[in-house]
Amino acid sequence: MKAQFWHWWQDEPRLVRLDEDNPIHHFHRSEENEEGYEYEGVTFELINGIVEAQFASGGSGCDGPIHFYSELECPLLELNTGPCCMYVDGIRYPNWKEVSRSQRDLFAEAAGY
Repeated sequence: MKAQFWHWWQDEPRLVRLDEDNPIHHFHRSEENEEGYEYEGVTFELINGIVEAQFASGGSGCDGPIHFYSELECPLLELNTGPCCMYVDGIRYPNWKEVSRSQRDLFAEAAGY
């Protein structure tokens, strides 16, 4: 079982390849900014004919720490049936379906919101 699809990362399309020998692929970045830090990452995993994607992002600044997480999935047969890339002709992205999504704003939680 093999999966090959495009993912937009750091201002350009990146080709992701997954198979039995390499079922997981990561993209991540983190950096400091003028208010604190920020990070984002995605992990793709091939499991039983489905590609699962876990996206995480967040950071900390004057408004405190905040974190976002979402999990999506796409069957192998739908990997290249999603939206077209508006920057590169001929590239189609996976037809992702959202499984879950969450957000944590730690200062808001501490304030009782």
